[in-house]
Amino acid sequence: MLYNGFMPAKDSETGNGKRTERYFDQNVLLLDKVKSESRKIIETETSQLLEDRVLGKVLDIGGGPRIYYQTDKVEKLFVMNVSEAVLSNLPRTERISAIKADGEMIPFGDGVFDRVLILYSIHHFALSGARTTIGKIESSFKEAYRVLKKGGRILIAETVVGEGTLAAESLLFGVGRFVLSLMGKPMVYFLSAAKITGLLEKAGFSDIVEQKLNTGSAKMMPLTSRIGIPVRFTPFSHFFIEGSKMR
Repeated sequence: MLYNGFMPAKDSETGNGKRTERYFDQNVLLLDKVKSESRKIIETETSQLLEDRVLGKVLDIGGGPRIYYQTDKVEKLFVMNVSEAVLSNLPRTERISAIKADGEMIPFGDGVFDRVLILYSIHHFALSGARTTIGKIESSFKEAYRVLKKGGRILIAETVVGEGTLAAESLLFGVGRFVLSLMGKPMVYFLSAAKITGLLEKAGFSDIVEQKLNTGSAKMMPLTSRIGIPVRFTPFSHFFIEGSKMR
């Protein structure tokens, strides 16, 4: 399948990238049925922030299978994911299309989109180590910058941790990956808001704004909690971060 003259991106890196793809392929319906109070709070707060921001031609990286934000101002929405199962369960309309691709190689030409969304999926970009994961996230941000029009904006919502927890997650990356693999789950890697902002700046974005979401105790658990460290020692919150392509 061709998009603007580009072939769809190659499959994710073998290892954790493929494990992430398989995990969502196998569990997409089960995960989508989880209607926790935390999830409702997080999605409601995020949707309200996005209400007047999602417009024009939009690319949603890591999106699906549900679209919980308003699309009435959207001309065309492309939902991009590495999981075939996620995309096959995406509601399709004339304005909503699915594309299987990875954020490091977005199969569109330069300056195509008015908005790029990355909603609670950055932590799933994890690869074989902390350094390679940071490299993948930075490359994905650069690709997002490339496909945005001048004046376009990237809109990110993500669970973030403090700098201390980020350091611990980086140190324990190998341990966490091993433990989660025993549980049949892919590695996840949560960043701090400052780290995300720094990577956006390196990718070329400017006019970057961070806003903490009013999600209270709603949880999307960081790695340190998943491998047994009590939540009280791994503080986390949810942030909305946006930046502009000015050149």
